[in-house]
Amino acid sequence: MTIKRSNPDVGYLDLEYFGDGMSGLVRVGNTVYLSGLVAMKGRGEIVAPGDVAGQIRFILDILQKMLETEEMTLANVVATTVYTVNMGQLLEHSQALTNVFAGKAPTSTFIEVKALASPELLIEIVAVAAVH
Repeated sequence: MTIKRSNPDVGYLDLEYFGDGMSGLVRVGNTVYLSGLVAMKGRGEIVAPGDVAGQIRFILDILQKMLETEEMTLANVVATTVYTVNMGQLLEHSQALTNVFAGKAPTSTFIEVKALASPELLIEIVAVAAVH
């Protein structure tokens, strides 16, 4: 089975940000694994600091664009894991996550953590997608 590793250029972090040590997207056969996506772009600029809904929107936009590089859409997402530093805030804005998958809901797990990569980051989403 072929394994394809990539860091698609979709307005997320610059390709040099991670170097050769990490892939943002790995495709194995008909399954795509996406690394934890956060509200950052360029060389680490935080998007929507302090705004859970804004960070969710940015992450879902990047997720969609990354999937498009593999000829997939959000409808192909079968599982998500959402890490948050504040479960209450996430639950207040969870509709931003659930609405985008309306009718094709993936399995989802929400996990509260002490911290993410930067104090301004509130959400991180890991996703798995598959061809129907």
